[in-house]
Amino acid sequence: MLFYGTFHEANQIFYVTATHSLNPRMFHEFQVGYYGTKTEPDGTVDGTTSSWRKDALGQFNIDRENRRIVVEDNQRYNFRYDFTGQFTRRNLFKAGFVFQNLSNLNWDYNRSSATNATLKIMAGNSEPGKRYTVNRLAAYVDEKLEFQGMVVHAGLRFDSFRGGPERTLSGFMKALPGWRTYKAWRTGRVPLEQTRPMTSLSPRIGLSHPITDRSTVRYSYGVYYKPPHFSLLWLEPWTTADA
Repeated sequence: MLFYGTFHEANQIFYVTATHSLNPRMFHEFQVGYYGTKTEPDGTVDGTTSSWRKDALGQFNIDRENRRIVVEDNQRYNFRYDFTGQFTRRNLFKAGFVFQNLSNLNWDYNRSSATNATLKIMAGNSEPGKRYTVNRLAAYVDEKLEFQGMVVHAGLRFDSFRGGPERTLSGFMKALPGWRTYKAWRTGRVPLEQTRPMTSLSPRIGLSHPITDRSTVRYSYGVYYKPPHFSLLWLEPWTTADA
C-alpha cells in the first residue's frame, strides 16, 4: 500500500479438480491449485516524508505526505486428495490430505521523518526482496457409524508446519541497546534461531440421536489447532535512520 500515491494489487486463483469412481460405493477426488496475491507501488514515490501541515490558525496538525511502501508477493501451491467409501450400509469412511507450499515476500518501509525510518521485514531475511518458504501438511480420517437410533462420527486430524525464515531470539537479548537497528541486524549482531517444526493431533467425536420425529440431539467434542500467523512468528520492525 502506498500513502499519497497509487498501488497495484493483483489476485490470481487457478485450480483443477478430478473425480474418479472405483465402484458405485467408492471414489477418489484430486485437486491441484494455485493462489497468488501481489501488491506493489504503481508510480513515483515521494523521496521523503513532508512536515506536518497546520490549520488556518496554526494550532493543530492536519496531515502530511508520508513516504511508506508496502510490497507483498504471496504464492501458494496446493494439492489435495480425498477418498470416500461406503463400506457397508451403516458405515461411511473418509480420508485424505492437503499439502501446501507457500512462497512469500513481505516488507514494509515507512520513513516517518527525515531522520527516522522503520523497516518491517521477516526476521531471517536480510534483504527486502528475499522470499521465504513454508510447507504445510494436513491429513485426516473420519468414520461414520449408524446404529439403531444413533449415529456416531469419529475422526482424527494431523497437522504439520515446517520451514520459514529464521526467528529472532526472545528474552533479554531484545533489551540490549541498539538491538532494533537495521545496521545491527545486517552486521550479524542480532541473534537468530531456526524455526522449529510444529505438529499436532486433533481427535474429534460426535453423537446424534432423534428424540422425536422432528427433533434430534447432537453432542460433539474436538480439539482444534490453528497455525500461527506469519507476522507473529517472524515479522520484526527495524528502526532509526539506519533503516
